[in-house]
Amino acid sequence: MRLLVAPDAELPGLLGGLDSESCWPEILNLCERWRVLPTLAARLASFRHLLPAIQAARLRHAVLEQMVNSSRQLRAATAVHQALQDAGITVAAFKGVAVLALLHAGGAGRSIGDIDLLVTPEEATRAIELLQARGFRPKIGPIPPAEYVAFIRNSPGSAGNEAISLVDLTGIDIDLHWKLGGFDAQHLLARSRQMPVAGGTLRVVGPLDGLCLTAHHALRNDLVPDAIARDLIDTQGWLRLLGNAAVDVDGPAGIPAAIETLRCILVQLGATEAAETGPAASTAARRLAELYTHQLAHGPINTDLAYLFSGLAAQKIVRGLWRSRHRYRVLMQAFERVNGEPSTTLLQRMLRLWASLLQSPPARLWQVRTLSRLKEDLA
Repeated sequence: MRLLVAPDAELPGLLGGLDSESCWPEILNLCERWRVLPTLAARLASFRHLLPAIQAARLRHAVLEQMVNSSRQLRAATAVHQALQDAGITVAAFKGVAVLALLHAGGAGRSIGDIDLLVTPEEATRAIELLQARGFRPKIGPIPPAEYVAFIRNSPGSAGNEAISLVDLTGIDIDLHWKLGGFDAQHLLARSRQMPVAGGTLRVVGPLDGLCLTAHHALRNDLVPDAIARDLIDTQGWLRLLGNAAVDVDGPAGIPAAIETLRCILVQLGATEAAETGPAASTAARRLAELYTHQLAHGPINTDLAYLFSGLAAQKIVRGLWRSRHRYRVLMQAFERVNGEPSTTLLQRMLRLWASLLQSPPARLWQVRTLSRLKEDLA
């Protein structure tokens, strides 16, 4: 992570401490898992000679492959965006597409695996119908819309988000959102701007909203390093672009604390821009930064631990089970399959949760409790 976010002046020292033969295969494996190989390649552009020939070729090939896929996704994004606009549906892109448009001028240095689009709740049904008419189908399979919405509203993993993942036969992947936690979709769309991307134009959220949504995504994913490596790099870019303007945010109550947490992590990793864009970190931000560092060293926490400390998550699970215990479980397993997660029985989850409780020191549980409370504020 220091290779990815530390100042350019520190790169020679960091690279000098690496053994080119033994370190680089593992570094590339890790960056591939984190989906940040283009960022690594951009940072190493002046130091390519440090990589062994085999690893240098592997990096070039992987980056080219990811850039080709990103280009396909961006072209599809502009086409879908235009189709939605032509139908009178207000839409804006965020996350990866917005990062490429605003921080990378639509070019290299960042890959995307899918297209995140935002519409208003009132236009969600019409947007889904239009995308289905263009050949997109829900990843989770055919489910009645009312049942789908009821499930995600009662799913603790959604953290207040409402969206549907769609894919077409060519592999173009769209996440269509109509609710992003406690954000006001109308306000986000009103502040969006038209930007040139991949030979076309599309609307993307503004830089400050981009930062807020990046922080929101990172906290929703429990600060798990594999899931938020790109969020940290993107946050560094947003902070660099915004400077002190990043202090005045407009969003859910927990957004300032979420941004502060990511800034604290970046400071710990040596990103000097993060230290210059805000006050000293609060106790809560430092506690959550320590949770990130723990997961970086020891692997992700048990997600159910975070649910255990959240009254909101418990309410959602109870509501979902009350509506239909069997269907709730079936849909949960379907979502787990789509996300590549192993399905477990309720008994297995309870035993695993109990083991996690016994193995976690009080300080770790306090960190998880802080995370759960902040996620409730975001939702």
